[in-house]
Amino acid sequence: MDLGNQIATSVETLEGLYFLLKSFEPHQARLAMIRADYSRLGQDDQLKILDELVAEIVSIRDQSGALAKDEEYRELLTEARKQMGRAYLSRLYIDSRLFSRYDRVFSRWPHVKLHALVVFDAQTMEDLLNILELEGLLFDDAQLLITRAREAHRGIDDFRQRSSEDQAQLQSYLRTAATAIFHFLEAYLNGLAYDCFHSYHDQLSLDDHDLLGEWNSTDKKIRYVAFNKKLFSYPVIAATMEGIKLDLSGCQFAHDLASFGKDVRDAFTHPSHYVDPKSDFQEKLFFVTGVNLALVEKIFAAAHEYVLFVEEALGKDPKQTTPWLL
Repeated sequence: MDLGNQIATSVETLEGLYFLLKSFEPHQARLAMIRADYSRLGQDDQLKILDELVAEIVSIRDQSGALAKDEEYRELLTEARKQMGRAYLSRLYIDSRLFSRYDRVFSRWPHVKLHALVVFDAQTMEDLLNILELEGLLFDDAQLLITRAREAHRGIDDFRQRSSEDQAQLQSYLRTAATAIFHFLEAYLNGLAYDCFHSYHDQLSLDDHDLLGEWNSTDKKIRYVAFNKKLFSYPVIAATMEGIKLDLSGCQFAHDLASFGKDVRDAFTHPSHYVDPKSDFQEKLFFVTGVNLALVEKIFAAAHEYVLFVEEALGKDPKQTTPWLL
């Protein structure tokens, strides 16, 4: 590789490193100037610049605990630039493939979930200090919808005294809020399973491996896990693998979610006009048409407290691991 190409490649390596380490902006102008001007310099000056760039790469790699070859950082930046939207890398990928000292970028990094995604924007090259946690987004959705429901409710308990427009909006917000609450819970539980699965893959029993992965190893096919099974099993498996004894049998929040909470969930997830043969009643239809603010607030509170309970039982600090919850 000739001298000019070595300089260009070194600049691109630094761009990739600084981009992934959220420190591109302070170096953008300098690297752009080197890229634009190096070809006009004599060989001695080019050699001097190359030596400086190589030393800078070595220093940055050392400070960040870089794990990959320089080529991979360049390729990641190239791929990110192809994205019209934003690009995302999980903590698991960053820790295992890219950097061992990413806590220099995010002080909260040791507490961040393995499945959480770091957000990048190669269209603007802005150093976005954003971490995307799907369960957090869905929690915010549910919280916003309940706030809108409260506004439409207007503190009026008798729906007949509420305007038809407010009543229609209230019911719409309640239906979507009830659904969002369980989307949030599924995301949290599946994230818990993902992190445990990848952290302790080789230590898990085959039954727990398949339960967390929703897989049937014997038949080599997907085996979906029921919501209530996840609710009571996933935290216990995660705790066991971390040497913690966890018993959810006395957790009222879990029982609330597994009972009347799940009735509401099923009504919206699998809406049906069929009559329950045990009660001779259209129970799912009843929950859809009769959903009210007090019920949705109770389910939301149970979901909120359940996650707090699990995080604390696992020895976590919710302010660090689930800051969106507080």
